[in-house]
Amino acid sequence: MYKRKNYGTLSKEDFKSLNTFLNNSNFKPKADFSIIQYHPGKDRCNGGNFFGNRYNRGYLKKMKRKMQFNNYWIHKKDSKLNFMQPRGIDWQLDINQIVENIFFKHHYPCSSFIIIDNRTKSYISIFGEYGDYHVIEVAEEMIKKTKTSQTRKAYRQHNQSLH
Repeated sequence: MYKRKNYGTLSKEDFKSLNTFLNNSNFKPKADFSIIQYHPGKDRCNGGNFFGNRYNRGYLKKMKRKMQFNNYWIHKKDSKLNFMQPRGIDWQLDINQIVENIFFKHHYPCSSFIIIDNRTKSYISIFGEYGDYHVIEVAEEMIKKTKTSQTRKAYRQHNQSLH
């Protein structure tokens, strides 16, 4: 049985190869967070089309007020795929299946997304169909997780300086 929502931390090697691919050979991520929206290829759920409220740019604008991120639209090679999207969505082919091999060991129908904290290499992924509100919820969870982690780190550093 596979979980729909997963938490993890990327290895140094996976983080580097992923960012090299996403940022066109520029290893350093351009923002604190990366959001990867992944299309797995034609399946029973999507019939080869990719559309929906994820193209509503309003949610991305709301998120930009809360966090600094880069958004990537990645797809698995499928010559029959018909991407029905508005202008401005820059689909990238998952060359050498880098995204697939790191996050998608099994096929998840519809589409999936991952939010990565580029500073800690931790991530949260949602496998299967999702809407824009799912991305917002996971982003807020990631922000909260990061703030909690930073507070703990500052507390430990403060205590160490007292001794």
